[in-house]
Amino acid sequence: MQEIDVELKAAFLEDADELIAEAEAAFLKLDSGDDSDETVGAIFRLAHSFKGSAKVVGFNDLAAIAHKLEDVLSQVRKRNLKADRQACTVIFATLDAIKAFVASVRGSEEVQPDFAPFAARLEALLAPQELCAVPAPPTVQPPKPERRTRSTARSEEHTIRVSTRRLDQVLNLVGEMVVHQSILSEHAARKALESDEACQARAYMYKLVREAQRVAMSLRLVPIKPLFQKLQRAARDVAILLGKNVEVVTVGEEAEIDKTVLEDVTDPLIHIVRNAVDHGIEPAEERARAGKRPQATVTLEAMQQDEHVVIKIADDGRGLDRARILEKAVSRRIVAAGANLTDREVYALIFAPGFSTKDDVTEISGRGVGLDIVERAVSSLKGSIDVQTKQGQGTAFVLSLPLSLSIVSGMVVLVDGRKYIIPVSQLEETIDLSRPRVETVTGTLRVINLRGEVIPILSLCSLLHGAPRSRAVAGRSEHGSGVVVLHHGRKVAFEVDDIAGQQQIVIKKLGNELGNLPGIVAGAVLSTGEPGLVLDLQELASKETHHATV
Repeated sequence: MQEIDVELKAAFLEDADELIAEAEAAFLKLDSGDDSDETVGAIFRLAHSFKGSAKVVGFNDLAAIAHKLEDVLSQVRKRNLKADRQACTVIFATLDAIKAFVASVRGSEEVQPDFAPFAARLEALLAPQELCAVPAPPTVQPPKPERRTRSTARSEEHTIRVSTRRLDQVLNLVGEMVVHQSILSEHAARKALESDEACQARAYMYKLVREAQRVAMSLRLVPIKPLFQKLQRAARDVAILLGKNVEVVTVGEEAEIDKTVLEDVTDPLIHIVRNAVDHGIEPAEERARAGKRPQATVTLEAMQQDEHVVIKIADDGRGLDRARILEKAVSRRIVAAGANLTDREVYALIFAPGFSTKDDVTEISGRGVGLDIVERAVSSLKGSIDVQTKQGQGTAFVLSLPLSLSIVSGMVVLVDGRKYIIPVSQLEETIDLSRPRVETVTGTLRVINLRGEVIPILSLCSLLHGAPRSRAVAGRSEHGSGVVVLHHGRKVAFEVDDIAGQQQIVIKKLGNELGNLPGIVAGAVLSTGEPGLVLDLQELASKETHHATV
């Protein structure tokens, strides 16, 4: 692969990403039976544009396969070729090869992809009698280009498209802040910072900073629609592999999310969708016996709620089998036989590492790669995941994710004289842990009865500092405070010395010295100017719920 100009490469990658996303969305329409002139014409124009972009950069092999795809789409547009499931599968496979090529351009290793099998399949579509003579390339995973040479790794600068309206907002806000900063500087020089005019300027500057923060965060927001397209594609491929008839319905594609969050959550969501089609959706004969329509439905829904985006993936399949899940959990010694668990606790067991109710290993399931990777990914994003299910009617996974990873709402707590920050997104509630409400069971393990629900209490001081807090009677104060999180379907309380309040915090990455400490995910500067550490209570709960607290 030849060396190309860095700016030319960046422009190509930006165009390619957009063209591929639009093409995949159009291909999904075509695959669902929409072969209207408008749809086919749009795909044809996208292929033509992609061919042009590839030629400009000098990627002749890429331009050639795009030209071949253009030929096929031309025949579909002229109604000389039917865009049936077989043809769409070949087209999707070709698109996967193109995506693999683009990924290789973006990566640090140079590769020379082999487009020959895909070109042959496209040629076979133009000559149907030859179709069976050419082996089809694989379609559950994208084809991997053949590696030829290795080059020195180069840093890649990622780009994002931003509307001029948002850029204008930033410039206007900066301009206003400059004006008011000048006003304050003038009053400071005259030692008149307490004047009415200076106080008004300070108050307005505070509003400007908050608005600038909001607009700056919005610069990283991207539509969730491309993610839903990937999930639709994943559902389609698994359904074809398993011989299931599945319709994907999308709601709220206009919702936006931080680009980094989007990238980190894509693979976990694909895993959920694949599970929904494989585990959740019943075979046609089973759906018929249950009185359901032959075509199953997977619904993808997104909505923005305050500082979060809620993504819901639901299916109308068989639902989770409570007895089967509990049986598997007992056999694998995840829970004790005869354990009295609520429905929510039982359904949360599917997030245990390697948990699966399938006994047979297939191309999709039963290999020990389970939903635990989904929970870990969501937790690392400071989000939460919940399972809603009704046997015989379906299952829904509901993820709540932060709009941004850079600025979040945090609860500041005091633990043995030190300040820590807990993302509000992790918290269920704050509670009073005064001694009359706390009971001690089995040695030093303490619990509290919270509105009829008995929940364990963990000491943050012991978990973070490795020792009881420095008080005369450790853990037995008359007035203590606690924060409650939901972990694996069950509430867990963490004892703290005091709750200092809530504030917006700017997340700062930690160095190697602190980055690997359990339960600590980032740093932040508090409103007082003091440093603080951001905690992940889910991780601490995972490691310590089986330990007694002090």
